[in-house]
Amino acid sequence: MNAVTRTHTVNHLVDGIDGARLYRKRIIDVDVRFAEQAGSIATLEGVVACGRGDALVTGTRDEVWPVTRAAFEQKYDAVPPTVMGAPGRYRTRAMPALAVQITHPVRLPLPGGKGVLAGEQGDWLVQYGAADQSLVNGTIFDETYEKLSNDSTF
Repeated sequence: MNAVTRTHTVNHLVDGIDGARLYRKRIIDVDVRFAEQAGSIATLEGVVACGRGDALVTGTRDEVWPVTRAAFEQKYDAVPPTVMGAPGRYRTRAMPALAVQITHPVRLPLPGGKGVLAGEQGDWLVQYGAADQSLVNGTIFDETYEKLSNDSTF
């Protein structure tokens, strides 16, 4: 399979998708609260389940998405006077990720039945780790990611 074309359901980013490139999440400040109980959050890409204690992150365009507590502590730093684990302002860490811009609508089932994300042409399929992937709106991706180099392909 070449680029993400005519793919309706995507299970893995790197497996068989040409043109994935290495990007880095820009360091940006976000607002965070923590889920008081298990439930679900309507993200731009679909409804996603969250657990009690998961971080509910509000991004640059007031979009909200859940992050498990363990992943949150690996990807975000508290901005003083906020302390880790308390609601408040946090800063993203500059994390590398593989990404490819999608050319047709795709669906991305999340691990553990947490939901199914839907992406449209121009959105980005992003993989942070083996079981950590997402779809990111094209405009938001442009604002919050930067390409590491022109020859960083996989």
